[in-house]
Order: sequence, then structure tokens, then C-alpha cells
Amino acid sequence: MSRVNEILEQIMLEDADAVLYSVMLSFLKRKAKENDVDVDDIFLSINEDHKELEVTVFYGDNHESSRRVEEINFN
Repeated sequence: MSRVNEILEQIMLEDADAVLYSVMLSFLKRKAKENDVDVDDIFLSINEDHKELEVTVFYGDNHESSRRVEEINFN
């Protein structure tokens, strides 16, 4: 029975990862559209101390410049 539980846990984790991927991709696409850049030009960073997510956009072929476009607080 423990093996069945292990398999179910793994399936639930994989499903959770798939959902997280879909949600994050949707978020990145929306931010890219708002800032008129490709999804690859959006960078997310997490500030655990301040409980916030920072969204940064990189510009140019070599990403020579960047601009923080949003800070999302989770307090």
C-alpha cells in the first residue's frame, strides 16, 4: 500500500508542477505583452525577506539594458 501512496504523491506533484508551469507561462506572456517584449526578455526574481516578486524586462539583443517594471507584494 505504501508504494501506491508513493505513486499517487508523485502524480500529484507532477500535476502541481504542470499547473504551476501553465500559470507562470500565462503570467510571463501577459507581462511580455504589456511591455511589448518577448517572453524570453522577462526576468522574475523573488525577494523572500520582503515577500515580493520583482518583474524585470531586458532590452536589446544582448540584454544591455534592463528596467524593473513591477514589484508584486504578498504581504
